[in-house]
Amino acid sequence: MSITIRALEARDYPAILEVYNRAAPPGIQPPETDVPESHRYVAVDPETRRVVGFAIVPLKEWHSFDLVVSPDRQRQGVGSLLWERIAQDMAQTGASAVEPWVREENVPAIGWLTKHGFTPTKLDGPVCLFPDSANSFGFDNLDIELGRQGVELSTLAREQLQDKDCLPKLHALYNKVKADVPDTDDYVEQTLEEFISEQEEPEAMPGAYFIAKQGSEYIGLSYLRPRAADPNCIEPNIVQQCLTGVLPEYRRRGIATALKVKTISYAREHGFRRIFTNSDNPAMKVLNAKLGFVSGPWRVYRKNLR
Repeated sequence: MSITIRALEARDYPAILEVYNRAAPPGIQPPETDVPESHRYVAVDPETRRVVGFAIVPLKEWHSFDLVVSPDRQRQGVGSLLWERIAQDMAQTGASAVEPWVREENVPAIGWLTKHGFTPTKLDGPVCLFPDSANSFGFDNLDIELGRQGVELSTLAREQLQDKDCLPKLHALYNKVKADVPDTDDYVEQTLEEFISEQEEPEAMPGAYFIAKQGSEYIGLSYLRPRAADPNCIEPNIVQQCLTGVLPEYRRRGIATALKVKTISYAREHGFRRIFTNSDNPAMKVLNAKLGFVSGPWRVYRKNLR
């Protein structure tokens, strides 16, 4: 087999888009027309001058890469040639290892990574839960226990009917909770106008926006929103858990757990197949694991370059 690997040129874009559309690899975004800070290559059949594959390495994210080969030219060494070329570039930039992410259902890509010496590793990333199989036994009565402490669990839908000031109050709570998330020292507060606009969007789910109250004060929240359609969310009926948080003075009372259990029950009752979430907060990671969230839908692989 004779294949030429050369730098991707502007005229190649229709061809690499065709390769992408034919291969439809799960979890890889469509190639952009112009990515200045990246190394980009195409694999070309010199006899037909046809582009049969491409590889892209963002310079700001040298630890990962996109590599796609046309279905009719897979298992012929094209991917290996592309990998050899981008591996050289990554090594020259000082990268000691590469850690690509691949969707769990992309069996051919997992096989290719394994064949080329990539090994599975564990990396902080998205976690997920299938509500139908979630075991919330032991947590369902938390709201009753909290009620004895004067804490009530409500929803944004209910609060909008009962409290004309609910959105400003919830906005203030959101900013306090968001600013207190680890590694958000540079958090820019959301304006009230932006917050209200977000709640008025068609995809907003006020019935899945759970609020913990002490009297009339909002002290905690946890809410769901539909996942946007993109290659990383290829399955139907999925939902994103966006933020869960409780004011510091009310923590360690089971409020965050009760709020998250409410979102899981809502997802189950409304036919959502899977909940996705992600957090760099160590305490939230522990809570997610306790509720049954597991790594996925990504698998992370690693290969040393030196």
